[in-house]
Formats: sequence, C-alpha cells, structure tokens
Amino acid sequence: MSTDKKRVQSGLLIWLGAFALVAVGHASGFLQQIEHTTWDWRIRAIARPQTHDPKVKVITIDQASLEYVSREMGLSWPWPRSVYTPILEFLAKSGAKAVAFDLLFTEHSNEVNDDEAFAQSVASTLPVVSAVALQRGSMDESPATLQVFTDRQTATRSIIQAYLEGASRPVFPAAALPIDELMRASAGLGSVTSAADEDQIIRHTQPGGYLKEVPILSLPFALYAAVHGADAAGPDLRKFENEQGEFLIRYHGPAQTYDTYSLSAVLSSWIRMSEGQEAKVPLSEFKDAYVFLGGSAPGLLDLRAVPFDGAYSGVEVNATILDNLLHRSFLRHVPQGFSLGISVLVLALSCIAGIFLRRGGLIAQICFLAAWVITCFWAAHLGWWLPMVDVLLGMLFVGVATGVLQYQIEGRQHRFIRNAFKYYISPEVIEQIVEDPSMLRLGGERRELSIFFSDIQGFTGISERLSPDQLVQFLN
Repeated sequence: MSTDKKRVQSGLLIWLGAFALVAVGHASGFLQQIEHTTWDWRIRAIARPQTHDPKVKVITIDQASLEYVSREMGLSWPWPRSVYTPILEFLAKSGAKAVAFDLLFTEHSNEVNDDEAFAQSVASTLPVVSAVALQRGSMDESPATLQVFTDRQTATRSIIQAYLEGASRPVFPAAALPIDELMRASAGLGSVTSAADEDQIIRHTQPGGYLKEVPILSLPFALYAAVHGADAAGPDLRKFENEQGEFLIRYHGPAQTYDTYSLSAVLSSWIRMSEGQEAKVPLSEFKDAYVFLGGSAPGLLDLRAVPFDGAYSGVEVNATILDNLLHRSFLRHVPQGFSLGISVLVLALSCIAGIFLRRGGLIAQICFLAAWVITCFWAAHLGWWLPMVDVLLGMLFVGVATGVLQYQIEGRQHRFIRNAFKYYISPEVIEQIVEDPSMLRLGGERRELSIFFSDIQGFTGISERLSPDQLVQFLN
C-alpha cells in the first residue's frame, strides 16, 4: 500500500473516531459541566452593562433598609404591610408602569387591618404583581385559598396561555400562595421558583408553569404581561425557546448593573416629600419604569448563583429577564443539527492539516484550536451558544492521533532512507532527502555541475587488501 493511500485511510478512521467522540459528547452530556464553565466565560466576555434598559429599576431591601426601619420605625423583620404602602404611593405618583414584589406574603400580618389596607393600596395605586412559590412538596394551602388562586388565574387565562404555548411546561403539585386579599387585589401573580441548571447556576428561565392544571407565569413574564397583554407573546419571542421551552438569559453585567435603590432611600424620600422637603430620590427616577422590589440583604436568603457571581440578588435576575423580554435580547442555542454539521467540517479540516502538512501540522492544529475558541466567543457575541468543549476534545484527539500516525509513517521512511544511503552519500545530502523524499526518483534530474576528477595513489593495492564493504567505508 502506498504511503499516501495509507495516510488517507488512516485519516478517515481518525476523523470518524473524532466525530464519534463529539457525537457521544453531544448525546450524553458528559462534558456539560466544562461546557457550562466556558459559557460563563463567554457571558462575561460579551456583557455590556451600558446596554441595559434604564427603565428597568430595582428597589432592594438591603441591610441599610433593615437598620433604617428598625431605627426610625421600631420595626423588625418581617415588616408589617404598612411599610410597603408608601413605596407604592411613591411609585404611582412618579408614573411607574408597574411593580412586581419579589417577596412572599403568605402569612397574615399581626397588625389589625394591615392586610386589608395593603390590599386596598395594591388595587388602587398601579399594577402590582405578587409572588407565588411553586413547590414540589405537598399542598398546605386551604381549599378556599386555592380556589381564590384558581379564580384569579382563570380570569386572565387567555393572557397567560399566550406565553405558555409552544412547549411543555413544568407542573408543580404545590405552592406557597399569597394571602387571599392580596391575590384578589393584584394585577397578576408570578412564580419566583427559579430554574437553575444542574450546577445550580441560573442560565435559563421558563416563562411559567402550572400549579396542577392552573397556569401561572414567572414573575418577570407576569409583570411584562400585566403591562403589554397577550399581543406581545408573538413569534418574535417564540424563536428564542429551546427544545425544553427555556429561554437563555443574556446577562448585561455584574451586581447592580440596573439602577438599584435602597428601600430606605425611597421610604425616606416619601416621608420628606410628605413633610414638604426635597426628596433624596426624585420622582422622575421612576417615570415609565418597570420596578422590582425584593431583598438583597444576606439574611433574607434571596441570593442566586449566576455566571457573574455565586451570590447574585434574585431580584436582579428577574430584572435581567424582563430586560431580555422587552428588547427580545435573549440568547439562543445553536440547533443541534447545525452544531454537528460544523463539527464534521472543523474536524475534517483538522485531520487534513494533521496528515498532509508534514512539518506544519502541529502549528496548523494549534491554529485550528485557537480559531475554534475565537469562533465560539464570536458566536456568543452574535447571540448564539455554539458548543465549544466537545469539538475541542475532538480536535485534541485528532492532534494526538495524527501525530502518532505521522511518527509511524515518517519515522519508518526516515529510518529506511538513512540506512540505505549512509554508506554512499554525505550526511548533509541524506538529511536533504529525508526532508524531501521526492528527490529520490528514477532518471535523476538535469543540472549544470562542476566535476572534479582525482586519482588516489596506490588505490589498486588498497582495493586488493580490503573487502568491498570496507572499501566503501574507506572511500566515504
């Protein structure tokens, strides 16, 4: 078998082995954890904090807020509902579009008439979305409370279903529901149950799910639907869903990328305004804003792991999802068929370079590896998650396999040339032939040469005393 034919056959086997390795990686996900890590690198690389929507605002219950309310109002956590009423009035007066509470009001207040007053404020100020925690455990809610939830969701079922259609959604057997008064008064209800990946990092989100057979949107989707209705759930949104019905979140930056205000600052501003003084936070800050109100103090246990940080405020995750919704800026997974197709092409080019570029094969392999990494980062910049690690593993396999093949083929050929000509030509010429075996061809080649003839004194006598192989060695 000729050397070139052996190269082609061996290269085909190497390519098939590398592609099988990539296909197994795609199917089994055994490299998924490493792939997730490389995706987090890409998310951080393409993030541009200045591109976030300034109309998405966050009011956070931070440690300063807990201390302010304790000091000025003598209240400890959890606060009575009356603390939130001035916040709603402030936002309504500022002209905010809507507000979502990323807090669970599942227990009745200890203050007399506190729940009723809060519900009245929720119903009369601006659209308010209240939080629901979908759970995998058993249902603890009373039948009456569950009926209030069912009636509330049935009234807006057409709007909710517009966002849930198109894929199967998770079904939960239980939930922690807001108090009845708040459910009746709210413009919408939204789930705050996060959908983290296997490593507990939030990269995807679901638009909602079901409490048994009753539909419910996630909190940012519910806030969006409360303002824009069902007409905004069109094909331009559906195209971002993957096969599992998930949306891939585009994070714009680290913590506090969005305009974040301490609840204590907003509360004190409302108090100062009611006393005729200048507010610390101007009303104009929340004009036409979408507002999330949630906790960020460590003791409130609402911290999540995201590609930027292992302790990211959950309310900022929801703000990011709403921003993606408003601008249709979700990222997308490259379709699996296309991903496998481009893997075939990349691995084929890598095999060709490794097999037929004798001296430059290693450099070509390194260039291919670097080009693939750059391509994956560029794809992320364009909004696509192109799997990186499986193909890198396949390319490494190609590099090792073609290196071994080159050693076997080239090494055997080089040894043959050196052994065959070491007694007849100089080492310098042998190395030239090793570098380019095509120099060995029948018929020789035509060149203009200068030839020096010389006689060796006593050569006849010398040749008679030496064997042929000794004579050749002597002449060399």
